Amino acid sequence: MEKFALFFVTYYDYVFLGMFALLACVALVNFIYDGYATQNAKVRRFCKNVLAKPSTVAENVKKLPQEYQRQWRAYVNSGTQKPSTVFEFVKQSFKYKLWFLHLLSVLVSLAYFATAHIFVGKKEVFLLSMMFWLASLLVVLLSILIYKSNISHARKLFGKFVQTLCNIVALNKSNKAITAQADKDCSQIQTNGNDRQNVIDKAVQILRQKGLDNPRTVEEQRKLNIALNNLLQACSNKKV
Repeated sequence: MEKFALFFVTYYDYVFLGMFALLACVALVNFIYDGYATQNAKVRRFCKNVLAKPSTVAENVKKLPQEYQRQWRAYVNSGTQKPSTVFEFVKQSFKYKLWFLHLLSVLVSLAYFATAHIFVGKKEVFLLSMMFWLASLLVVLLSILIYKSNISHARKLFGKFVQTLCNIVALNKSNKAITAQADKDCSQIQTNGNDRQNVIDKAVQILRQKGLDNPRTVEEQRKLNIALNNLLQACSNKKV
C-alpha cells in the first residue's frame, strides 16, 4: 500500500497525463456515439424501399424499430385515415458512455487536490486538478449538446418518414380504388359484347367516360386487353 501511495506521490505528473488521456478517450466515445443511428438507418431504408415499391409497406414495416412496428399496428387497428394521427417520435434518454472511468479519474483528481500540500510541486497539483475538472465539465457539456443535436436530426428524419408513410398509404388506397373501378369497367365492356347494336361505340364510350383512355398500370392494361379481346371475339361471332 505504501509503495502504491509513493508511486502516486512521486509520479503525479504521469498520473495526470494518463487521466487526461483517459478523458480524451471518454470524450471521443461520447462525441461519436449516436443512440439514434440504428433507428435512423432503418427509417431511411424503409423510405427508400417503399418509395421504390409502394405495395411493400406491410413487408417493410417489419424492419422498423419495435416501437414503430407497434405504432403501425395501432394505426391499422384504429381505422384512421392518416398514420400521422397515431405515430409519435420515440425519444431516447441521454447516455454518457464510460461514465464510471470518468468518475474514477475525477475522484483521483479530488484526492490529489485535497492532499496537494504534501507535494513538492503543490502549485502544479492544484493547477492540474483544476484543469482536469474544467476539461471534464467541458466534455460533459459538449456530450449533452451533441445528444440534443442527434435528437433534432432524428426528429426531422422521423417527420419525413411519417410524411412518406402518409403519402404511400394514400397512394395505395387510391390504386386499390382505381383497380376496383377498372375491374368494373372491364366487366361492362365484356357485357356490352352481347349487345346487338353499336358494340364498339359503347365500348369507346365507356373508355372515355371512365377514364380508361388515360395512362394505366400494367395490371390494369392487362385486364383491359382481356376485356377488349373478349369484345372483339364476341363481335366476330355475331351474324351479319
